[in-house]
Amino acid sequence: MQFTIKKSIYKTYKHIKLLFYNMLINLLKKVNKNVNNIVNNIDLRFNWLIKLFLFSFICLFFKSCNSKKDEVLARVGDKYLYKSDINIKIDSFENDEDSILKTRNFIDNWARRNLLYQKALINLSDLKVKDLENLIENYTYDLYGSVYKESLLNKLLDTLIIDNEINSFFKENAEIFKLNESLFKIRFIQFPIDNVDKNDIIKSFIRYNDIDKLFLDSLSYQFTNKILSDSIWISKKTFLNRVSFINNNNIKRYSKKMNYFEYKDSLDLYLLYMIDNKKNGEIAPFSHVASSIKNIILNRNKVNFSKKIDKEIIQDAIKSNKFEVYN
Repeated sequence: MQFTIKKSIYKTYKHIKLLFYNMLINLLKKVNKNVNNIVNNIDLRFNWLIKLFLFSFICLFFKSCNSKKDEVLARVGDKYLYKSDINIKIDSFENDEDSILKTRNFIDNWARRNLLYQKALINLSDLKVKDLENLIENYTYDLYGSVYKESLLNKLLDTLIIDNEINSFFKENAEIFKLNESLFKIRFIQFPIDNVDKNDIIKSFIRYNDIDKLFLDSLSYQFTNKILSDSIWISKKTFLNRVSFINNNNIKRYSKKMNYFEYKDSLDLYLLYMIDNKKNGEIAPFSHVASSIKNIILNRNKVNFSKKIDKEIIQDAIKSNKFEVYN
């Protein structure tokens, strides 16, 4: 097979060489009386021309063979959708049926987008098309600029915000952190009333030292409900949802700080320890808003840094003579 191809290429080479040679000789005879001197040198030059032509031909031949591997799946006008486009843009398939469905949906969506685009170009007024082109151009500039500035911000902006900075912001802006709902800090467990470890559970729950925490954690699978992260503030809504015997009518009775409460029904025993609470309208606990303050400071720094970039890029362009305004 390879020999046949080589033989065919060689025959083609000789035929094209002879054809071009004769054409060139005839042309030179007409325009130059001293053609004999040129003919003596032309063969060497023509060999390079033919070789270059055949090399290009062979490259195109093998390229076309390779391109056949990338199967054409669909066409809309002069735009083609190839199999490689599907492989890149569609996630892995679960099975053959899923593959067929996703592929067909992708092809239909691709066709629909291109058909609508072509229809729009034909039917929209020149003014409307111009407006859209301006919007696209503006969006392109804004998008590139935004991504570039974001990369600079991530690279150069100091994201390390010390606790003193957060504390200072909280003290200076305490009024903006007034609560619009009550907050509670509690410890709570609910478990079957006939639990054999009931007395030990109650003792550990009230005392709640490090050993007690480990003990209660080891029995947590027996608890119907629990809130043992007693350093976290929860909203009134969460409090009422999680502690089923608490409601709007009796919540005041169970809101006394540093107080232990027990409640039981026919099935379960409920243990509640009210550690602390904050009423609606009071200043929020610092621990509850610290992460929000950090984000506020970080965003403020980003805005200031972004303004600095905008200012410096103009100044640098003027200094380097890349930007000037004509009067």
